[in-house]
Amino acid sequence: MVEAMEAMRYDAMGIGYFDTMVGQEALLQRAGEADFAMVCANLVSADTQQPHFEPYTILERDGVTFGILGLTNAYTAMGPGFAETAVVTDASEAARRYVAELQPQVDVIIVLSLLGLESDMALAAAVPGISVIVGGNSGRLMQAPTRVENTLIVQQGYNGEYMGILRVTLDAAGVPSNYAEILIALGPDYADDPEMVALMEEWDRVIPTPTPSAGSDDDC
Repeated sequence: MVEAMEAMRYDAMGIGYFDTMVGQEALLQRAGEADFAMVCANLVSADTQQPHFEPYTILERDGVTFGILGLTNAYTAMGPGFAETAVVTDASEAARRYVAELQPQVDVIIVLSLLGLESDMALAAAVPGISVIVGGNSGRLMQAPTRVENTLIVQQGYNGEYMGILRVTLDAAGVPSNYAEILIALGPDYADDPEMVALMEEWDRVIPTPTPSAGSDDDC
């Protein structure tokens, strides 16, 4: 998965429940190897209260500086190794702390959220200074951004069925003044990327997809 995300030129990834299910040791190793940032501000050590991952990353694109902050839900602390050592703290409290830390350093703050749409809306209302929340967990296919106060919230379904392109004009304070979203259904009109096909085929040779046996639960 890390190789595939690198091929797609990800800048950052928020940590969620299915990521921690691989186990703490494996996930921390992948985070150290990845060319992109894995961020999560509120999955912290139960002893030290320090984040297990970097809370945010800072990127510059075309003269604009972006702070990308990760927030997750309580289930993320249930993965092997994390269940014994980690807790998930209140997302709004973590956001207030790190948004305040980021504001002097960046032009735009983006949150990668695994909280769910309703919680994203509550976060936007409670914590000023976030320009965009890119949400997950709910699996909602949103036809347009939801605006709460000065924050735009987007989600694009699940399982890679859709791609969303959000174009935003922000004022000097980072407040959206104009915005539009393009929703792309990744159907037969879009051919499979040859590099990705080759990568998947190589991994299929290393770790073959299991074939369900007759009468197994997978046949139901």
